Amino acid sequence: MAMDDYECAVALIEDRDDEADFDGPKPPELIELAERAVGLRFPPTYRRFFSDYGAGNFGSTEIYGVIDEDFEHSSVPDAVWLALTHPRPGLFAFYSVGEGTEFCLDTTRAASDGEMPVVAVHPGGETQEEVASDFGKAFLMLVQEALDVDDGH
Repeated sequence: MAMDDYECAVALIEDRDDEADFDGPKPPELIELAERAVGLRFPPTYRRFFSDYGAGNFGSTEIYGVIDEDFEHSSVPDAVWLALTHPRPGLFAFYSVGEGTEFCLDTTRAASDGEMPVVAVHPGGETQEEVASDFGKAFLMLVQEALDVDDGH
């Protein structure tokens, strides 16, 4: 389940918090303001990421999120700023893999629980492949890769 994967990622981060550099928890009011700014209700696991961490990195893995209410005068890792300045219809980017590839929420395919699949979008946006069923699974995968650990959470 999405939230279980998210919790596993959190446990891994807590075990090695010296490798974590996050902006810090964000209040519900700021998360709702971000949602209004981009016209999207974020999936529960991504909202939880904002509530717990805001945005930031674990090791060299930087996950975009919410920084503050100034969405127009910001930069990465502010995902809202990125969405407003570089719109991608049906997609919401939260991680740059490198060489132009990004992990994005596919906002056109929300499940009944509000979760959205995560797709890899390659430069030019032509190719999309699903890399995770939801943000929680993608978050766990990214943290595991940063730690070079197996999937035996």
